[in-house]
Amino acid sequence: MALSRLDIDSGVDRLMFVSGQGHMIGLPTRPGTSSAATTGVPTNSIAGFAPGALFLNFKSSGAGSCMYVNAGSNTSSNWINIV
Repeated sequence: MALSRLDIDSGVDRLMFVSGQGHMIGLPTRPGTSSAATTGVPTNSIAGFAPGALFLNFKSSGAGSCMYVNAGSNTSSNWINIV
């Protein structure tokens, strides 16, 4: 069985690019770019995330702001809180 890891050691705020769709994973690692600087909540209306992309907010203080899904398009995100 193969084991794999995805270590992030830089300010990359999006991962897993799908050509023609956009990125599939977002992270609050570039405050003020794709998420709020202090809370990590993703910013709506930004381009680059595929429909259905997940945003994993590790800056969250608890339930209600941990995970979001993009219900928008790759040209204008619309993040819906799911956890």
